[in-house]
Amino acid sequence: MTTPPSADLGHLLNALADGIIDDAEEQALAAWLKRDAAARQHYREFMGLHAALHWDYLHSAVRTEPRADAAITAATTTPSLALTQRRWLLAAAAVFLAAFVGMKWLPVRRPQPVANVAVLARAVAAEWEGVALIPGRGIAPGWLRLKAGVAQVEFARGARVVLEGPVEFRVVSDNEGFLRRGKLRAHVPEAAHGFTIRAEGFAVVDHGTDFGCIVPAAGAAEVHVLVGSVEVQPAGTAATLLAKAEAVRLSASKLEAIPAQPGLFISDEEFRRQEADDASGRLAAWRQAGAALSAHPAALVHYDFEQARGAARTLPNLAHGPDMAASIVGCEPALGRWAGKGALEFRSPDDRLRFNVPGELQALTLLAWVRVDGLPNVQSSLLMGESEQPGEVHWYLHRNGSVGFAVIGPDGQWRSFHSPAVLRPELFGRWVFVVTTFDGATRTATHYINGQPVASQRLDAGGPLRLRTVEIGNWGVRPGAPLRASKRVAAEPGGYVRNLQGRVDEFALLSAALPAEEIRRLFAAGRPSAD
Repeated sequence: MTTPPSADLGHLLNALADGIIDDAEEQALAAWLKRDAAARQHYREFMGLHAALHWDYLHSAVRTEPRADAAITAATTTPSLALTQRRWLLAAAAVFLAAFVGMKWLPVRRPQPVANVAVLARAVAAEWEGVALIPGRGIAPGWLRLKAGVAQVEFARGARVVLEGPVEFRVVSDNEGFLRRGKLRAHVPEAAHGFTIRAEGFAVVDHGTDFGCIVPAAGAAEVHVLVGSVEVQPAGTAATLLAKAEAVRLSASKLEAIPAQPGLFISDEEFRRQEADDASGRLAAWRQAGAALSAHPAALVHYDFEQARGAARTLPNLAHGPDMAASIVGCEPALGRWAGKGALEFRSPDDRLRFNVPGELQALTLLAWVRVDGLPNVQSSLLMGESEQPGEVHWYLHRNGSVGFAVIGPDGQWRSFHSPAVLRPELFGRWVFVVTTFDGATRTATHYINGQPVASQRLDAGGPLRLRTVEIGNWGVRPGAPLRASKRVAAEPGGYVRNLQGRVDEFALLSAALPAEEIRRLFAAGRPSAD
């Protein structure tokens, strides 16, 4: 892609792509594109690349199923465009052409988000069709397709629905849903009176109840009242009132009374038991994988953050070799990926972990489980050195959602490599497995998200890596400190602020580039039950 004619143009295009451009900036961009042919050329290339990377992210980075290693080729810094990707490019180009053949400037804005009407509160062993839903996040009207597991949806008016996979359920509004197929249990408090579940041929209207509904793929649907009462309204006939312990089977719009069976539907107690069992099982699997990681021949540092729950202000290094315990500065203990897992929360610009890495490295793997709450800084540190000397490594998240890896070469200049913008706002608040490897033999750096490679590039470090004193979640250089390689920030005080905002509950550093298959196994063993 061509270099932007001005850094200001690059800023405006990034703001446009990120959906944060304001009216004044939008007008400035429109005027710039109208008068400057070089700017228009860069705009076309930028929007095409942005569309391609966004498409690749939607169809790879958030998948929970592994994809072939060959997909890495499509996510490098110069991706080839597939047919659908080309349509994105053509759409951006069409807007550009319309603006410059006499029509009014049409800004390329992201679609306005649809208001959420519910939230996914809990999930156990959930397998979703399509993009996995994230507990704690809002749900807009639309389809939920749960292939397996259990999930609890809380509507804005107060009703609560527990879905048992396999199920197809559509959130219609803040007080209504549609069950196409499967089984659910609903709890409706007084504040949500009138909550309605519709299905093919009938509707169930609440009168302050707990009730269950079953719509099989073939055969008659059933409604069971567990507490309170409901109205069952078959299409074309009068409604029937059902009270506690009553149930009906619906066939050809006819109602047949049947015994109520509360045991057909998951109870709150059973849901909690499944959550506890799932967390226990995942914790055991992670501990086994963690022990293997600590014992890896190339492991230099491994912090599992379990000790973060106690009063100690250091994290012991579980890997073999020299003692490289990390000092905890400012960070507070927090809940990790699941119940019983320790973590540290980074909020203040003073929060950090500090430790030393002696010697030289020819290869490197950096991995961390991170929950990002926001990316307000240009760079949010995952691990940064402070020597400003050749061989120093910076590993960070960029404000645009990309993962960055940079090394100072023998000439005192930074060599950096960024992934596509994979950490979009929809992943904030969700645990993400971030890995970057550097293979000194092939001079190749690779970024991984949730076990999948998202970008790879040749990066000549110009010599061995020398990490020296490093910080997790922050940067040890303070405003006014002497700078060599990072001269740019000397005139930009904000450039010194690189603290992470979020949580970390595992970190490792290895002196080898782990293969893709091993990274996938680590992700599978450590992924939270919410994924």
